[in-house]
Amino acid sequence: MTEKEQKDQLEAYAKEKFGVDLDKRKKLETLQDEVAELESLEEETKPTASGIAERMTEINKELRGALAGDAAMNALALRIWEGQSVSLPVHVRVKRIAASLRDKGYCDLSALTLPTNEDIKRWL
Repeated sequence: MTEKEQKDQLEAYAKEKFGVDLDKRKKLETLQDEVAELESLEEETKPTASGIAERMTEINKELRGALAGDAAMNALALRIWEGQSVSLPVHVRVKRIAASLRDKGYCDLSALTLPTNEDIKRWL
């Protein structure tokens, strides 16, 4: 096989596999190095089965943590609610609970539930 045929073959391979046009004016060895580099980059960026499994495990932990966070937040809010004086207006009680939860690190209070018929979202 001539050098020109090898260059043509490398160019066709690079075009098909990587969508890249090679400069056939370069030396054959340089073109071979470029194709080898493209192949090594492809291997580095290819997701592995173990990498995908690890990422899915991380996502599951995050989701479980978020759900557990909402349950823990509501349990804490209920304890605060029950410890407050019933003579306080509901909006005062809710604002105090919200402040306390924020102090504890709960930023998203959208899942907060309290044992009242009032719409508490307007006071959060």
